[in-house]
Amino acid sequence: VLLLLMSACTGCAQEGTASKTVHHFEACYASFTLEELCERSPVIVRGTISKIGKSTDVQDTVHTSFTIDVTDLIKGGSKYASKATSWFEGGETKCQIVTPLSGAFPQVGEEHIFFISTDGSYYPFYQVRDNTVGLPEFSESKLLNASTTQQTVSADALVAEIKDIVAAQANTAKQ
Repeated sequence: VLLLLMSACTGCAQEGTASKTVHHFEACYASFTLEELCERSPVIVRGTISKIGKSTDVQDTVHTSFTIDVTDLIKGGSKYASKATSWFEGGETKCQIVTPLSGAFPQVGEEHIFFISTDGSYYPFYQVRDNTVGLPEFSESKLLNASTTQQTVSADALVAEIKDIVAAQANTAKQ
């Protein structure tokens, strides 16, 4: 999902020393249509970040876990009906500091439509603000107006479209 290039901005950190390795990501997200995201994601939920968990070193980067209070289970098992977990690239540990791709850490209280991958990461382009979502043209949504490259659409309408896509994919899989 991510195409990542990292640059180390300070010297190598040794555990027990005061210095830490600092990474800033220079990357972009691959552009997936809604159909592709629905197909690739075993779990899709709409919800609010309720807790930011611990950051852990994973090779030369940091992953930070978080908990989602689910308001709408779009795809996935019933165990995700009220809570789901995911992680983002970035955070701080004893050895390193990693800045997320967006430059900002997700915050408690933010609402998103989370397309959660098999590895637990998520596709972060769908933040909900005032029941609206900024939808880029590569999403290929029926909600997009052809005359603009990005527009704001109703989050409820987008969730309904995603549910339709998931249902159609499930029907195709059964056949």
